[in-house]
Amino acid sequence: MNILMISSTLLYPSRKGGTQGRTFNLLKYLSKNHDITVIVQPNADVSDEEVEKLGKFVSELVVFTRPRDAKTGIIAKLQRLAQFLQQEMQNWIDRAVKSQKFSIITSEHSVNEIYIRPQGQLTYPDTLIVGGNPSLEVQELTKLKGVIVTGRVPSMTTYLHQATMAVIPLRTGFEIHSKTLESMAAGVLVVASDRGLEGLTVVGNNVPLAALSANSIEQYYTAISSFFESAELREKLSRNARKLIEDNYTWQQAVAKYEQVLTADIC
Repeated sequence: MNILMISSTLLYPSRKGGTQGRTFNLLKYLSKNHDITVIVQPNADVSDEEVEKLGKFVSELVVFTRPRDAKTGIIAKLQRLAQFLQQEMQNWIDRAVKSQKFSIITSEHSVNEIYIRPQGQLTYPDTLIVGGNPSLEVQELTKLKGVIVTGRVPSMTTYLHQATMAVIPLRTGFEIHSKTLESMAAGVLVVASDRGLEGLTVVGNNVPLAALSANSIEQYYTAISSFFESAELREKLSRNARKLIEDNYTWQQAVAKYEQVLTADIC
């Protein structure tokens, strides 16, 4: 099957963000059975080497230059939405649709980065805030004792394997979040908001407890404290979290479901 993927950002390397990671891995596995064409608008900081490496995973890679962002704030976001669909790119897509070459056309979204903002200070081991482009507000948190802001790191996996737990206090966003899945896959204890656990069944009848939920300062404090106070709880949730991912959320399983949607007859 011929698949056209339209993306507002380069999908390689996959560590650049949740959208890139999810879409790149879907693309990588789908390309084993299907011919994939990707049309992208990479940022100015994307190197030729990164473009070349992505091209190795697809049948055809079409690159359009993205206009430079103007300002910051809500006005800039509206401007960027318009930039994602420049006329030259639209013309290419129109021709592709008219040619009837592609069986499926998918549109991959831009990324909304959500940063962790600790609300209080706990007298426990160091708190690391890991990830690219931390805001000034997040950088200011380094003034608090025990808080370390790393910025972009070569491998998130390295930090996850060193972590005792991952705190994911998301307040916005819908869908399953890759940061939650990655933490659980590494066997890291997870304390997260309802948004951070969106789409995951981590507790219930006949469901082994795999993470702790918290939506207020007091709930976070209680949940985090319970992990430090009980080695049995730590061991149980680490094991359950890892098993939940192995049983339900590997890339092979995700791609199989995605492929079923793409190949299904649509009335």
